[in-house]
Amino acid sequence: MKLADAADRVRELPVRVPLVHAETVDSYLRRLAAANHLPLHDLRAYLAGPSQYAKNKPPRPERLAAMTSHPVDRICTTLTGIDPPLRGKQQSSDTHVACSHCAARRGISMPVVCWSSHQWACLKHNRWVRTQRIDEQYDISRLPEVARAQRQHNRLVKRYELKAVSRAIGDSERILLRWTERGEWPEQRQRRLNTYFDVEHQRIPVHDSVITMVNYPEIVRLSGLLVSPFWSTLATSDDPKQVDVFHQEVRARLHIPYEPTTTFCPLRRWREVTAAERRHMKLRNNSGTSLTE
Repeated sequence: MKLADAADRVRELPVRVPLVHAETVDSYLRRLAAANHLPLHDLRAYLAGPSQYAKNKPPRPERLAAMTSHPVDRICTTLTGIDPPLRGKQQSSDTHVACSHCAARRGISMPVVCWSSHQWACLKHNRWVRTQRIDEQYDISRLPEVARAQRQHNRLVKRYELKAVSRAIGDSERILLRWTERGEWPEQRQRRLNTYFDVEHQRIPVHDSVITMVNYPEIVRLSGLLVSPFWSTLATSDDPKQVDVFHQEVRARLHIPYEPTTTFCPLRRWREVTAAERRHMKLRNNSGTSLTE
């Protein structure tokens, strides 16, 4: 019997490594190799199968199941970046290191890299997890509005289509980052920085993870407007009065004196791009309808 056709001949490794929901397959293989003192490259090539050696292919689920004693279906539904059914979900921009406290409770000491675009904070341990470094998993117990933002984020995911929420969150994050870079409406952001860090004795580490953390409440509040069919329709309307109602809601939810004073305003740019996309979609749908009549 050829080895390529004999997954049952793959020997089970001595150390069984637990699966973590949404963990990337590369992260799991690193933990598996380390626990069993195996070279990662050799393990990855072996799990891909003889015909796939050195081709940087994902492991074959049946071979990984035979080596780890985890069921094939559980491997496929738990790990991301493995076939089937999660091909294409492993995106570096949406990966983060799982809460180190959650991992420690399961006896895991190595970093666990997970794919999740909607878990930015661990509510169980009050840790910021929207980062790829464990030392940037800040304790958010002094910033209760960050934890509230994660709960509101969860409600958006339950209420709207996942793809729409992901786009709204991404757009809002970029808008808040542009405002931050331009120094606009810094009061709440600076208050959270001052609350979290001892500004008299500690230099504030202003990097992407910290900035995103202190902007997170506004990111989620703005996302609630951008993903809402009602508010996004007002925002992209040709009627200035409807647009002004949208601006009033932005001011009320974000607690900022927002005014689209320049053509370079990122929120104004979002309105223009979204309005153009909707006009294009409407024209395409109308064209398709006329062709079928």
